Amino acid sequence: MLLERAAGGVGGVVLVAGEAGLGKTALCDALCSAASQDGWTVSWAAATPASTVPGLWPWRRLLSSLDGRELPGVEVGRGDPDAARVAQFDSIVGRIGDVAAGSPVLAVIDDVHWADPATLAMVVHFAAASRPLRACLIVTYRPEDAGPGTPMGEVVPWLRRLAIEVPLSPLGRGDVAVLAADVAGGLRIDGELLDALVNATGGNPLFVSEVVRQFGGRIPSTLDRLAGPPSPAVAAIVAARVARLSALCREVLAVGSAIGRTVNVGILSRVLAVDAEKVLAGLGEAVDAAVIGERDDGEFEFRHPVFHSAIYDGLGTAGRASVHARIATALEAALSDGVAVELAALAHHFGRSAPLGNAAKAARYAIAAGDEAMLALAYETASRRYTQALAMLDLDPAAGDRVAVCSPVAMRTPPPDVMPTPPRHTKPRSDSPPPPVVSRTWRAPRSDAQAAAAWKSWATTRPGRFWNALWPALA
Repeated sequence: MLLERAAGGVGGVVLVAGEAGLGKTALCDALCSAASQDGWTVSWAAATPASTVPGLWPWRRLLSSLDGRELPGVEVGRGDPDAARVAQFDSIVGRIGDVAAGSPVLAVIDDVHWADPATLAMVVHFAAASRPLRACLIVTYRPEDAGPGTPMGEVVPWLRRLAIEVPLSPLGRGDVAVLAADVAGGLRIDGELLDALVNATGGNPLFVSEVVRQFGGRIPSTLDRLAGPPSPAVAAIVAARVARLSALCREVLAVGSAIGRTVNVGILSRVLAVDAEKVLAGLGEAVDAAVIGERDDGEFEFRHPVFHSAIYDGLGTAGRASVHARIATALEAALSDGVAVELAALAHHFGRSAPLGNAAKAARYAIAAGDEAMLALAYETASRRYTQALAMLDLDPAAGDRVAVCSPVAMRTPPPDVMPTPPRHTKPRSDSPPPPVVSRTWRAPRSDAQAAAAWKSWATTRPGRFWNALWPALA
């Protein structure tokens, strides 16, 4: 119904809520396919854990797909940062409106519970401002990842007021039977076996499909319940399937799981030191095993976060650190070769392998990524990056200076190979308070990072807002 309204000039946002495996992504796939056939302009972005991507990443992807333009940055030290963010959000709405003037727009942000706070704030802004547009935004999320204290939990009450929520429910007994028969190639499952399947899966479509694939339709009546994603039972099913694959495919999956849900062939080739053809052969084997899926744009991604988590968790603590170190080294080499590499990804992978001697590089790239986030007005993401930098300095005090992390962004010149365009130096306004003294008692990384983000906006904010931003660090 909202799609019909949007086509008629009344836009809005739809929340699709449901636990992992209930079919949120499949539903959006079907809607996008139908809308595309009806002449809509369709754009899709999947949120990933905020530690691996820059702020506003899903919106960057959507805009790049819709009008081919990037999200412009801003200069530090110019005007009111809150007003700058509102202007940025209005610009995003305007760009989507320009595209929608030609044909109605259907945009999807999948797994938005993983998004950074700036992305979520933009979703709320779009819900409030999109009514005059021929545009509909669908966002999917897991309620279990939107609890109190989480970024998603903070915006859900607002979105429920401004948007339409569609909660998905588990399948009933009859629907489980239909799905099981379809997966089993027409083999009918009923009676006690169907009861065991329903009880074990709770009607979760993903779990139903995986159990049927695992047992080939011969469901044991003593099947244990798959209690929550990713449950040990599902992890065991994924592990058993992966164990049957070739050594190359298993290594591709292991490294791919550490890269993220979306698998990049170029990065895999660098990390594994093999040509792209061998990587594609390994990915093809994983596609045939229904572990990886190939998207329309040629990218590969894990079929579901449950699969991704099961493979990544199976690497073990030492294995994960080792793989992240290999990825970080490959990304840094790519950066040296002139390949575009996200600073957040470098900070993430060096950070995850910090115990292997990478704390100094993790701190360096985390600071650079934080400064980059400040330029994009993603203040919350900047605070998260500075938090990581401070945590790395706690791990290896010789890696840098904690006070330097909290120094004004305009007074620190990043390495030229990390930030080609240093932020402009701006002197403090005459009516601004003196810069806060970084006390030696500020040892909690979160508080220091909040102070860093507040201090970095010091020269651009009025005194009252500065102290309001700083106060949580002093409490």
